[in-house]
Amino acid sequence: MKRSRWWAQAAVSVAFLAGCTTTTGGQANTEGSSTPPTSGGADKTTTGPSESNTSALKPCGWLAESDLRTFGTSEKPKQKETKSYTSCEWRVSKERLADSFTIGITYYKERGVEELVAEGERTPVRIGRHEGVQALGTNKVGCIVSLGITQTSRVDVLIVGTGTSELCPQAKTVAELVEPSLP
Repeated sequence: MKRSRWWAQAAVSVAFLAGCTTTTGGQANTEGSSTPPTSGGADKTTTGPSESNTSALKPCGWLAESDLRTFGTSEKPKQKETKSYTSCEWRVSKERLADSFTIGITYYKERGVEELVAEGERTPVRIGRHEGVQALGTNKVGCIVSLGITQTSRVDVLIVGTGTSELCPQAKTVAELVEPSLP
């Protein structure tokens, strides 16, 4: 019995390692690295966001752990993915419950900024290379900064908590941290 278990584990290990030995062409992403790439790959020049470079957007990777610690959380994000969106949220717990809030980042694959559901006035914003709007969330709960990726896709940064007027500056700060990761 022990011998068959050992063979099964060995077979799984060999299969796993075999999967790690394939070579993929292209060029490594060395952004943030001090070492330039050494192998040649085809140079790619893009003029703007397209469906091909937005299909793999993952909001859970857009905030660094140091950014999250600045807000007061080190919790793992809650991730959700559907056909139409991918989202991540982090709970920031403070000593007083009234000071606690949730950071939510959602990438809508097929909904542009014009389709944002929000309350009241939409204030135009420009963060980095992206145009968008800032508005209060539905039922005036929280504050949203919505950034256009393409005409038909967007990223929303939503801060939900009490004291709505205090949440909008936080939403804008998070959007500024997220924006460099966007195409």
